Amino acid sequence: MNTKKIWQAFLKPGWVITAVLIILFSYFAITVLAPWQLGKHEVKSAQNTQVRTALRTDPVPLTEVFTPAGDLPEDKQWRQVTATGHYAPETEVILRLRSINGNPVFQVLTVFTTDDGHSVLVNRGYVPQQKNSGVPQIPAAPTDTVTITGNALPGEPDSGRQPTSDENHHYVLDINLPQISSLTDTDLASGYVQLAKDQPGVLQPIPLPKLDGGPYLSYGLQWIAMGVGAPLALLYFIRMELKERRRDEREREEIEALEVSYAAPSTAAGSEPAPGERAGSATATAGQDALSSDGAEKTAATAPAAASDEEPQRPTAPTRSRYGGSRRNPYTKFEARRQDRF
Repeated sequence: MNTKKIWQAFLKPGWVITAVLIILFSYFAITVLAPWQLGKHEVKSAQNTQVRTALRTDPVPLTEVFTPAGDLPEDKQWRQVTATGHYAPETEVILRLRSINGNPVFQVLTVFTTDDGHSVLVNRGYVPQQKNSGVPQIPAAPTDTVTITGNALPGEPDSGRQPTSDENHHYVLDINLPQISSLTDTDLASGYVQLAKDQPGVLQPIPLPKLDGGPYLSYGLQWIAMGVGAPLALLYFIRMELKERRRDEREREEIEALEVSYAAPSTAAGSEPAPGERAGSATATAGQDALSSDGAEKTAATAPAAASDEEPQRPTAPTRSRYGGSRRNPYTKFEARRQDRF
């Protein structure tokens, strides 16, 4: 096939649209989707490293982690801290719509005032949510002076969901510290403390996060593989299409040559005999009439078999599987046998 025929074969709407879609998919897969997943993997890995380091570090006083303004630096999140002071049970807030290990729970948030006068929100843990019932009875926090240990965590952003209240509790949907500070009328730090187990006032402690990398790395590699594999698949089908078209062209040329050779015997058989041949044929006919009846019957029985030469079959294109390589379709012979039988 020449270059012009190749361009004509592939400059068709089906091939053009397929190529454009594959190019766009590969571009977004490699430049957008893969970096997105790999970036999440890097963030998760950094968080896991920070959590491991923090959990292996001995607890320090709350004032060594929080700034004097009450801010929690990002590099000190999950650090184990200790604080001495007392709870303020009247400021208790219930965090709704949370789950632990797939089970709905209520988390209990209580303000803790340290001996030096700072106020920090403490997540005391959770109580299971009962079916078809409200908030279960929550054990009250101790009112005397205690020393607690927990992990320093940042507050959550404001989702826009407003708190609610009833005669027993205040309810929130996020650990948004400015919102809870306004709700409890206290000046809270910008981070909170999640109580560890066996601490004063703890309920059922919230489990620590699983320190695995998640599926983000494999997702990123899969997007890269698909972004590279899609153009390669397109090139493969283009190559197979060219190969198939070249094979069709060769078979067409072979068929044309066979048709020419098929037409030659037919022309020779259909030509009229010369005058000399006609006279010889008449003489032969007269001689045959003089033969005996047995000889005539034998000659008449064998003459058609001698005169009827087999006509050559008209050549046809072989049936092949598209993109099936150079082998013929193996099911063609079974179809031919079925047609001969029935």
